[in-house]
Amino acid sequence: MRRSLALSIIALLACPTIPLAAGDRDWGDCNKEGGAPAEVIAGCSRAIADKATPAKNRAVAYNNRGNAYQNKKDFARALTDYNAALQLDPSLALVWFNRAFAYKETGDYDRALADCDKSIELDPNNAAVFRVRGDIYKARGYRARGDLAHAIADYSEAIRLNPEDALAYRGRGVAYEANGDTEHASADYNMAIQLRAR
Repeated sequence: MRRSLALSIIALLACPTIPLAAGDRDWGDCNKEGGAPAEVIAGCSRAIADKATPAKNRAVAYNNRGNAYQNKKDFARALTDYNAALQLDPSLALVWFNRAFAYKETGDYDRALADCDKSIELDPNNAAVFRVRGDIYKARGYRARGDLAHAIADYSEAIRLNPEDALAYRGRGVAYEANGDTEHASADYNMAIQLRAR
């Protein structure tokens, strides 16, 4: 459940849109946030194949198709598309973030952290990147307690940027609990419950 919710959040947050020409079905399908993955994949594939498409728009199409593959849990294809997008336009912070999420889901935490760092360098105000980087540190933290401090710091920054992020409170609560701080953990769990009830 948590994994599918996180993927849904990625789909909502991380789909840049491409300016549409009137009646252009390919771009419309490619930009369809929350659309059926097969429809998005088909629309983006047609847009990518169109040699008249500017490189920056093809980069966005690769990103959006990668998101559709990620929603299908086809992380290999998602990573291939994110790599292609970054080849075309390495300045797209959301592509770095999406690729980080895919690496996280495949357990490649070192690459995921590097991509989160790059995304934050390009856009230091995206709370979701800090939350995901906190998730990565937390996942690694069960092996190396020092990573739990990094996780707590990243969740705290995500909360500073977006005080309504229930997932950041929950993640920080888990990290506090794993670090033996049950008082702070309990406060964060309660806040996460309150935010979800709204």
